[in-house]
Amino acid sequence: MEYYNHEGKLVSYNQSESKESMNGGCSTLYVFDNYIYKRYLIFVPKENRVNFDIFNVLNKIDNRHLLKIKELLIEKEKYDINKTSKENFSKTPPDAYIMPILKRDNSNIFDRKVEFILEMLSEIEELIEIITNEHILLQDIKLSNVIVEENNIVLIDWDKYKFVSYELSRILSANQYQVIILFIALLTHNCESFAQKRIIMGLFDNISVGKESLAPQLKRSLNGCQTVREYIYKH
Repeated sequence: MEYYNHEGKLVSYNQSESKESMNGGCSTLYVFDNYIYKRYLIFVPKENRVNFDIFNVLNKIDNRHLLKIKELLIEKEKYDINKTSKENFSKTPPDAYIMPILKRDNSNIFDRKVEFILEMLSEIEELIEIITNEHILLQDIKLSNVIVEENNIVLIDWDKYKFVSYELSRILSANQYQVIILFIALLTHNCESFAQKRIIMGLFDNISVGKESLAPQLKRSLNGCQTVREYIYKH
């Protein structure tokens, strides 16, 4: 299928040549050797598709916890690029995009050393501050929208990120809360019982947003435990 990419160049991607395809609630992913081609389903509203302006801002951020999208794609048959201004072109919701492939690590996060968890939390929080300063509000941060690698955690899905005009302190608090929800999900994902999940959730009961950084607060809650599993056994 032929598309115009975010630079207005004509490109072609043939989904029939993909090695694998996966259906999601709002898109189909086609896996190739070096990249993934994500095509939105036709009913997905523009609010749930990557915004051109968000793309332009986030793709300039060089951070290992943020996946860079390679190309935004608009179907050629929908658009006459010769009759459209650059401004109007950038306001058109994309039909698909291209992103690199990352390898998931399926090990239990709560079996990893506390140092790794705190490092990831601290570094992601630094990334969140950068994104917040661009007046971008994070939304839909969940397990299926991150990749856990052997030594990294990567945010991969920008579909519902949006610009807002709130005060930066309000945006930061909201984005920090999203990070807390993400880490609760990461740590409880492979729990063996509801009781274990409840103990892990309790780790975050006294963690607040908008003031102190999250990682030092979580470190105090862990109270010297080397892993989250050790913390569970002690409680």
